[in-house]
Amino acid sequence: MAQTVMNFVVGVSQTHKSIRFVLTFQKVHRFLKNDPHFDNLIIWNWIVVIIAATFYNSAFVYFTNYLGLPMYFIYVSVILSAFDFNIVYAYRLMTCLTHKLEVWNIKVLSSGETNCDIFSKNMFQAYLDILECYDLVEACFQHYFFFVFQILFYIGEVFIHYLDLMSIAGMAIFSTVIWLMKNLAWQIMLSQQCEKFYSTVQSAQDNCMFVLKSNCTESVQRLCKNVRRLHRSRFSKLRVCALFRADAALQLSLMALLTDYIVVVLQFAFL
Repeated sequence: MAQTVMNFVVGVSQTHKSIRFVLTFQKVHRFLKNDPHFDNLIIWNWIVVIIAATFYNSAFVYFTNYLGLPMYFIYVSVILSAFDFNIVYAYRLMTCLTHKLEVWNIKVLSSGETNCDIFSKNMFQAYLDILECYDLVEACFQHYFFFVFQILFYIGEVFIHYLDLMSIAGMAIFSTVIWLMKNLAWQIMLSQQCEKFYSTVQSAQDNCMFVLKSNCTESVQRLCKNVRRLHRSRFSKLRVCALFRADAALQLSLMALLTDYIVVVLQFAFL
């Protein structure tokens, strides 16, 4: 129920930002075209969606038949799965932004002797648009990120509760473990993709410094200096609801916190 309400509220409240993301990303794509690689990215987008849809539908049908639940349970479950498809959507958007930033890095490295103010302005605008798309992703999907992290602890508590009823809750334990692993997988994938984007952003700064130290033209030099200023003043790691940063270190911190939490709950359950 909470997932459905969140999908509705966030979908309505962030509609303007979602549309602005599409329009801004189209501007980036027009300038940073790399058709063969981007075509592969589109194919992988469809592959990820098909795999996720197959997994959810198979799981819902299996558990509905195994537990003898009414058939309408399948339709309700499909509606609830829209929450996880938003997570898939956010993950693939971060992948697209990383890809465009990689193309930008290639262009800036090959622009050392380019003496064209229009090219430099377009490059700076493309970098600015990529950061704007990144900010829009944070604004539109941070609530889903937070819910994925929060639900890990809730599912862990349910798992401990069913352990206390081991003799009568075998299937409940199995389904809870599957759902826990699914949320862990999404959390790992999101953190990994965010970290990859941060690394690509840092590579852009390193490339700009490399170009500045080379024999570059005045327009390219101005471009690199402006990009470095923009990075210092605007970019920061994705903060989920201003509580924690989504990066590679989050996985270690979350696992340590989840382990401590489960140990405490186990003590209350069995001691």
